[in-house]
Amino acid sequence: MAAASNCAFTLIGRRPEKAPLGCIAILYCYLSPKASAANMEIRWFKETDCVCLYKNGQVTEGRGYEGRSGTIPHVNIEQ
Repeated sequence: MAAASNCAFTLIGRRPEKAPLGCIAILYCYLSPKASAANMEIRWFKETDCVCLYKNGQVTEGRGYEGRSGTIPHVNIEQ
């Protein structure tokens, strides 16, 4: 039996990231208070387009973003 949980957290980015067009950009962020996102559903949108969806351990990239996006929800990054 699953129990409902009322958890509040904030997604915090390190700083604004910039990369030249066509280059790889890694957008680091973390949850505060510290928590693992491995069991969460993560949705990344650009306006109304879904860029990337992480759910049940699987990553689904949105149409037009195939091979261009992803998530690594289990990595701890020093703040």
